[in-house]
This record gives sequence, C-alpha cells and structure tokens, in this order.
Amino acid sequence: MLGDGDDPRADLVRFVPQLGLPILLIGGALSAAVFLVVISRAGQRSATIPAWFAILGYVAAVAMLGGVFFVPKILLPIWSIAAAFVLAR
Repeated sequence: MLGDGDDPRADLVRFVPQLGLPILLIGGALSAAVFLVVISRAGQRSATIPAWFAILGYVAAVAMLGGVFFVPKILLPIWSIAAAFVLAR
C-alpha cells in the first residue's frame, strides 16, 4: 500500500462507489440552479428577456434546489427549449 495505515473496512469499500450518482446529481443541480439565477438576473437587468421568463428562471432554480432525483435532470432542458422559443421572437 501507500502507507503504514490499515486497509479500509469492506463495508466502506462497498459503500463508496454508490455515492457517485447522488454527488453528481446534487452538484449538478446546484450548478444548474446558480446558472439559471445568473442568466435570469442578467436578462432581467438588460431587458433582453420578458419579465415572466426571468421569474420562470428563478422558479426553476428554486425547484432544482428542492429536487434531488428527477427534477434537476428535466428542468434545465425544458428551460433551454423555452429560452430558444422566447429569444427567437
């Protein structure tokens, strides 16, 4: 091994790989929520997006913070498609 320490217990070795997906989901949801807040605020201040769409971005960001499993995966693509339609006008 690398040092003189004891080997980790077998329970820990079996548990650690299962933490990958929750860590990615939580980190991804947090970064997507921050992205939506920043984009909504910038669009609101520069008046490039309608006010209702900025509010929708804030609502989606809060929902991403509250959702742990499926909501963060689906909210960002839905918001992106809506942004494409709003900005294409």
